[in-house]
Amino acid sequence: MCIRDRSEGDGWIGWPQWSPDGQSLMFTKGSLSRSGGMPSADLWLYDVVSGQATQLTNEPGFEGMAFWSPSSSE
Repeated sequence: MCIRDRSEGDGWIGWPQWSPDGQSLMFTKGSLSRSGGMPSADLWLYDVVSGQATQLTNEPGFEGMAFWSPSSSE
């Protein structure tokens, strides 16, 4: 099974980042077309247990790269 199969539509996938607990993978997915400048791209979250991918952002333009904040031990 491939993340590309679980996220909708065609495009590229980049900058995958595992969650601290290893249960999720956040990644950036963009379209293959662009009209100058940065490509259009959104953040997605893939749940390893369920196999489901969820789109986290849906705005025009480039929504950034996936990054998990360090978990607090307190």
